[in-house]
Amino acid sequence: MAGVDLFFVLSSFLITELLLREQERTGRIDVKSFYIRRTLRIWPLYFFFLTLATCIEPLLSLRAGEPFGMPWPFTLAFFGFVGNWAIALTGTELNTTAIVLWTVSIEEQFYLAWPLLIKLFKPRRLVWLSLAMIVVALATRAILCWQDADPHAIKWNTLARLDSLACGSLLALALRRWRFTLSPGSRKILFFSGLFLFVATYRYLALEHFQGADLFTYSLWAIASAMVLVAVLRTNAATTPD
Repeated sequence: MAGVDLFFVLSSFLITELLLREQERTGRIDVKSFYIRRTLRIWPLYFFFLTLATCIEPLLSLRAGEPFGMPWPFTLAFFGFVGNWAIALTGTELNTTAIVLWTVSIEEQFYLAWPLLIKLFKPRRLVWLSLAMIVVALATRAILCWQDADPHAIKWNTLARLDSLACGSLLALALRRWRFTLSPGSRKILFFSGLFLFVATYRYLALEHFQGADLFTYSLWAIASAMVLVAVLRTNAATTPD
């Protein structure tokens, strides 16, 4: 599960950095072109895998004699990139290989809104917006934990996972503002400290799950992800092309 938060942090970091770099280079953000690039990069493989699972899994279910695959309402939700919400709101445990696509649903929801927000707000306001996203995530998880909600309602809830995405955007904004350097020794310390935080959080919060553990788990994994990324990225931000 910790890998999902690393994925969210890295994805948010890259998108924020690339969009800000485009704005610096051209003086504007071409949101339409961004959507087209994301669509061509993600949708073909996403819909191919989802369609393949939808067609083949019912046949495997008949052969194995046990339910396998997604009911059609969930299939429609995944085709609309809101599959994570379908699971979070119903608490349904799906037995399907396509369940891994819930992360893409959250990512696509973020991709839909974030370019518009970067175009509308200056970097300083983006910092406050990212901090607000963290507050929303913590408040959502606190309410759900207080209500003793099903873990599905937290794990797959977009609002409850916003802190990982916010952490990535804050990292991109910070590395642009502060061009600090780290010695090789400092980077090693930061890298292994992040790994330690990953493992400790998994061992003492994720495995030994208790009431309220979800309130802290995802935030700690987001922080650990940021620590690892700072340790391995060049301090003048990533140079990955779009």
